[in-house]
Amino acid sequence: MAHFSYMYNDLGCRFADSLVRGPDAVLVFECDELRIRFVRDRSQIFADFQNSRRGAKNCWYSFGVVGQLVTGDVGGSEELDSNGAVYIRQHFSEIKNLFSRQNAHQTEKKLAEFEQARGERLFGIPRPPIR
Repeated sequence: MAHFSYMYNDLGCRFADSLVRGPDAVLVFECDELRIRFVRDRSQIFADFQNSRRGAKNCWYSFGVVGQLVTGDVGGSEELDSNGAVYIRQHFSEIKNLFSRQNAHQTEKKLAEFEQARGERLFGIPRPPIR
């Protein structure tokens, strides 16, 4: 939370949801049309993104594929560390713009392609496209 306090202190994001089960937790922020979900699972932290108006509850895009769309870099860890937190802060306006009303459809289409390619790289078998 120390890395992301700027979201509610400076950017006007709000807490949208939370869930705690033992050491694991989910925290969801909303900032305009961008929704960010932070998940702590087995002492690892992950971040996922979606458009708050278009996204289905189960249609989240991981930190890795969103980062690939922003910078073009493929690979890297999906786990969020302090470098990932800095990355999100530095690219927050770009990420927010990707999930804006006018860009969300194209963003989701491209992210689905990235997820499919990642699955093929990791597991060697084509997956059906995510819709």
